[in-house]
Amino acid sequence: MLDRPFPSASWLWTMLISVLCLPPAMMLCVNAQELTPSGFKRIESAVLPNAIRVTPKLISGGLPEGDEAFQQLRELGVRTIISVDGAAPDIATARKYGLRYVHLPHGYDGIQPEHAEHLAKAVHDLDGPFYIHCHHGKHRSPAATAVVAIKLGILNQDQGIELLRVAGTSSKYEGLFRSVRTATSATEEELANIQCEFSEIAEVPPLTSTMVELDESLQRLQRLDRNDWKVISNPSPLAASPESLLIRERYTELLRLEQVRSMPLPFLELLEEAEQLCKELESLADLEPTSDGYALNLRKKLEQIADNCAKCHQQFRDRPTVK
Repeated sequence: MLDRPFPSASWLWTMLISVLCLPPAMMLCVNAQELTPSGFKRIESAVLPNAIRVTPKLISGGLPEGDEAFQQLRELGVRTIISVDGAAPDIATARKYGLRYVHLPHGYDGIQPEHAEHLAKAVHDLDGPFYIHCHHGKHRSPAATAVVAIKLGILNQDQGIELLRVAGTSSKYEGLFRSVRTATSATEEELANIQCEFSEIAEVPPLTSTMVELDESLQRLQRLDRNDWKVISNPSPLAASPESLLIRERYTELLRLEQVRSMPLPFLELLEEAEQLCKELESLADLEPTSDGYALNLRKKLEQIADNCAKCHQQFRDRPTVK
C-alpha cells in the first residue's frame, strides 16, 4: 500500500519527509531531479519521456522503449508498470528486467469511474513502486496518476489538477480534467470489494488499435520529414513511398470497420478527407526524390494530414462523451 501523508503536514513537507525515507540508491535519483513548486519532482531522462515522481512510489511518464528505459525504471525502484496507452506493452523487455506490466488503457475523453477503480485497485494491491505511462506522458498518464492518488487519499483534487499542469496536459482534454476534479477517495472496504483482473495486454477494440497504428505511422512520417525525407535507420529503415502507402491503407481499412460506419457523418467525412490526403501524399512520395520541391511538397501534405487529425481529435476524441 502507498505511503499516506501526515494529516497535519503540508504537501511539500510530506514529500521531503518521504524522500528522506528512501533507500540510498533511490535517494541519488531523487537528488538529481528538479523539484517543482508543487513538490512533484521531474526525472531528467533521455529514455523516459516527461517522467514525474509524484510520490516515492508513484511515477507518471511516457512510453519506455528499449533496454535502457527499462533498466532505468529498475534503477528507480519500479516493480510494476501500468500502461494506460492503447498500444500493446513491451512485456518481453519488461520481464527481462524483472518488471511486471499491467495494461489498463483509457482514452483522451476521460477516465470512467469503473476504470478509475481498477487503476486504484492495481496500485493498492500490487507491488510498487509504480510507473504509470501513456505514449508521451503528457495527458493520459498524469490524469490516471492523479485519479489514483486521489482515490487512495494521497492527493486532493487541487493537487491532482496541479499535476496535470506540471505535466503539460492540454486544457483541450476536458474529460481528463473533469475526471481529476470529480475523483473521490475510496475506503479500504470499497477497494477490497473491487473485482478486476490485471492483464499484461488488454483486448483493445479495432477502432482504438487502428488509431494507435495510424498515430505511429504519422510519427514515422514526421521523423522522415525532419530528416528531409531521406531514408533513416532508427528504429527501422524508412522511405517516403512505402510509409505513405502504409498510412493510406490504414485509413482505408479504418473506413471499412463496422464500428466506424456507424459513427456520426462529420466523423466519417473527416476520415474520408484524411484518406484522400494520404492518397495525394502517396502520389507525391512516388515521384523521384530529386524532383523539384519533393521534400517541401511532402511536408505541406503531411501538415494537412496532421491538421486533419487534430481537428478530428478535438471534435471526437478529446472531449468527454455527452450522455
